[in-house]
Amino acid sequence: SLKNKRGKIVRVKIEGDPEDFDGPEDMRVEDGRWIRFVVREDINCWIEKLSKFNVLDLEVHNFSLEDIFMHYYEEE
Repeated sequence: SLKNKRGKIVRVKIEGDPEDFDGPEDMRVEDGRWIRFVVREDINCWIEKLSKFNVLDLEVHNFSLEDIFMHYYEEE
């Protein structure tokens, strides 16, 4: 259901190659430098993994209704 699609969208820019970050399955690299992934569980495990990198920028926000629909249609 759409209700279960809720979570947080994390975008992070690290120094070095974004592919070196062992993120979740839905992780993707945007603009060649930004890592984007969705967190539906405790965000602390991802903060811990990111702490091994020099983080240049970080954005975390809740799903908007548009994000929920986009994520739903990506899975179809």
